[in-house]
Amino acid sequence: MQGRLNFPPPICHRLGSLAFRARAESDVEAFLDYFHHSAPSRFEAIGIDMKRFPSREENRERMLKACNLDSPTVVSITLDSEIIGHSSLNPLNPGTDAGIHFQIWRENLERQGLAQALALPLLTFWFRLYSLQSIYADASADHAAVNALMQRFSVPSLGTHIAPSSAFLKERLVHRYQVTRKWLEDRGGLNLEV
Repeated sequence: MQGRLNFPPPICHRLGSLAFRARAESDVEAFLDYFHHSAPSRFEAIGIDMKRFPSREENRERMLKACNLDSPTVVSITLDSEIIGHSSLNPLNPGTDAGIHFQIWRENLERQGLAQALALPLLTFWFRLYSLQSIYADASADHAAVNALMQRFSVPSLGTHIAPSSAFLKERLVHRYQVTRKWLEDRGGLNLEV
């Protein structure tokens, strides 16, 4: 079910050269710094309960193992080669569907059009790599920026539901959005050179 690991060329953005690539071992410390040194309010908006979050050392071990997988489920997002965020798929059901997470880590880079610039290339990459039919995103109901972005892109909503508590996520009300192959094709996404 896995396709070729092809990443698109960098996107020329007014803030610099925007790209994404497989998370490398050299990226792990930046990921750890984000998760273990950001303000707790950054995580409350997406439903992470930092009291239940794994320790830095546990996260390091888990992330290093994941870097050596043939098929990435996490990509690093870069601006002028500096890591500024990530996207991940979880859960992943190759050939059918996946849940996506996409996060710009630095507050000063939010609302700068980076998510809009990356959306189609990133979705196209995941759809092709795992032969997906759909990708869904659960956005916390109180995360206004994400919900506004989904509405701006006219991503179909599947409604709201209570997302259950998990290893480190709190129970919370979420809006579920679904991107299908047809939705992506209609916007030229699957025709992108990726």
